[in-house]
Amino acid sequence: MDQTILLAVDGSDQSTQAANYALALAEKEGARLHAIHVVDTNSTPEPTRSTAELATIQVEERGQEQLRQIEAACLDRDITVETVSCHGTLTEELARYAEEIDADQIVLGYRNRRIPSNSRLMDSLTAEVVRP
Repeated sequence: MDQTILLAVDGSDQSTQAANYALALAEKEGARLHAIHVVDTNSTPEPTRSTAELATIQVEERGQEQLRQIEAACLDRDITVETVSCHGTLTEELARYAEEIDADQIVLGYRNRRIPSNSRLMDSLTAEVVRP
């Protein structure tokens, strides 16, 4: 049975580390890799429309570049990959796409330095993605 790994990326160093882990895991297990970049509409600044649009464009470009790098790395390693970019609420889009592709595993990096990885907030973010 083929395994399906969902990798969430945001262009950060942490998501690059998560991508490296997901690539190694997919290669080891012979799994299919789905990489998703979500432009989180809940975190886009709104001081002015033009500033918000510029911030969104920058986030999209960073994510698209990372998705291209993942596609190239998968091609080099003979890993089946599909990439997706979308707009929405991060946790909702990850949960929706994970269900759509019947993901066996979800790999993501987290970059908010103000929230320790062992905090209750981090636990609640994880729970929002994986809850049934």
